[in-house]
Formats: sequence, structure tokens, C-alpha cells
Amino acid sequence: MGELAQLLGVSTTWVGQRAHDGELPAYKVGKNWRFDAEQVGNWLSLKGNRATYSAPPRFTLPDSRTASGPAPQYPVRLDDALSADEAAERLKVPVDAIKRWARMGMLPGVKTGPSWRIDRHAFERWLEILAEHPLDHLEPGRLRTSATIERIEAFLLVTGHGHMTPSPGSWKRHGGKIPTWAEVVAPLPANAAHQTSPAARSLPGATRRERSRSARRPR
Repeated sequence: MGELAQLLGVSTTWVGQRAHDGELPAYKVGKNWRFDAEQVGNWLSLKGNRATYSAPPRFTLPDSRTASGPAPQYPVRLDDALSADEAAERLKVPVDAIKRWARMGMLPGVKTGPSWRIDRHAFERWLEILAEHPLDHLEPGRLRTSATIERIEAFLLVTGHGHMTPSPGSWKRHGGKIPTWAEVVAPLPANAAHQTSPAARSLPGATRRERSRSARRPR
């Protein structure tokens, strides 16, 4: 607890109280609090400088029920799409990883014959998300590939649920499902310039929540 308090620049009392309230990811061994480095790191990454200014919300365990109905699909603009090879080169990950993420619905793409085509607007949004916590210090390989998808999964979890959640790894271990890109991010329609505000149009792929807020703003 002392090490974490020193890292956050707060007292051990603050850490203990937040852990007791369930607002800071922690578990108890005997009378002592223990903290999972992955969960705390994810919490810090998502909260940033606000981490110690306000109490983070409680974690919510995933709903064990399975959603019914077909999964939403993200429309891929083939006239401006990237090849899987180009996407892999820009992310510095294997092409097989790009194809796997596309099949999972994490990265919008469509298979045309033997090749995968990746939606450019969604891919540019990926780059924006990854730029918030650059991976330049990681060489191409398994670690960089894992870190890339973990950043995206964390974004999809927080965006889809609207509040703080455990790390993607912990969420999945508890039976949670990572939302797909199409479930939480709304594509910009071709005539977006006539339907949305300038703020919404500036985003390469506004989330459904952002688009809804923009539509309600007074003009």
C-alpha cells in the first residue's frame, strides 16, 4: 500500500479507504490490501491526472446473460479502405493479427476474395487511441501486438459501458465480453456534413454517445 500511495502522491489512508470502498482495484490477504499491477496501471491510464482528484467509480462485473439478435455490423468503405498489409505495417504488428482483429469485430474490415480490407476511418481512430499512450518503446513482436489490442479493448470497454471497468484481461476472466467496434462506435454517414455539428464531423468515427450529445446541442 505504501508503494502505491507514493506512486500516486497520496496518503496510505486515502489508498486504504478507496480500496475498502471498492473504488480502487484491490483485494485483501488477511488484514492487508494487495493491488494488481495490471488493473492499477489500466486505471491510471484511463483516469490520467484525475485519478487522485475524485474517487473512481466502482467496478461492475459483466452480465452473464448473452445478448440476443444479430451483432451490429460496421459499414466498410471499400473505395478508401486499407489493405491488411498496410494496416499491419503502420501498427508494426503481424498481418495475421490484423485479420484476427477484423474477424473479431475489433477492427472494422471486410474480406473480399482472399484479401482483407480495413476501414480507413476506423483505423485512423485506432491510431488516435493508441497515440494517447504510445507504444514506440516496444519492438515489433508479441508484446507490442498484445499491448495494441489491450489498449483498444480498454477503450471499447469504457466507451461501451460508460464507466470504469476492470482491465480487459480481468473482465474476460470474469466472463465478460469485449464489445465490438460496431457496438460502441457509430460510423460517419456519407452526408454527415448535413446532419451533425462541426464538432461531431471533426471525429473520424465518433462514438455513439458522442454523436448523441452533439445532436442534442443547441445550434
